[in-house]
Amino acid sequence: MATRPPSPPEAESKAQPEAPPGAEDGADAARTAEELLEEAPAEEGPEITVALPPPPEPSWIVAEVLDVEEDSGAPVAVMIEAGEPSGVREGMQGELFEGDAVIGEIVVTDVYPTGSRARIVGALSAPVGFDTLSRVLVPPDEE
Repeated sequence: MATRPPSPPEAESKAQPEAPPGAEDGADAARTAEELLEEAPAEEGPEITVALPPPPEPSWIVAEVLDVEEDSGAPVAVMIEAGEPSGVREGMQGELFEGDAVIGEIVVTDVYPTGSRARIVGALSAPVGFDTLSRVLVPPDEE
C-alpha cells in the first residue's frame, strides 16, 4: 500500500532545524567568533613571549658650520659643510651644538653638492661660534 506524502504544513515543520535554547527567531545565529571564544573555558598553557628587536639607533651626519645668515642682527640660517653626496636632504632636522651642549635646532631648506643651507628654528641658547658644529638626523628608512 502506498503512503501519501505529508501535507505542506507538516513538511515545513520537519525541514526547519530547531533553534538553540533561548534563541528567538535565530538571533543567536549571528554570534561572532570572539563571543564564542569568550564563553569557552580558558585552558592553561605555556606563556608565549615575542622578543622584538630594539629600534635602530639614530644616525647623524655631522658637519662644520661654514657661515651664519642674519636678519636684523639675529641668526636665521646656517650654511653647513654637508651636501647631497653626504646624504643630506631637504626637510631633514638637526641641531647646532658646541661640545656636548645643544644650542639650537635646524631644518635643512636647500641642498647643494658641497653643502646645505639650514633654517634656525627658534632661539639659540648661545651664539654660533668657531667651534659650533651641526648634526642632521638621518631617518631610519634612509640609512
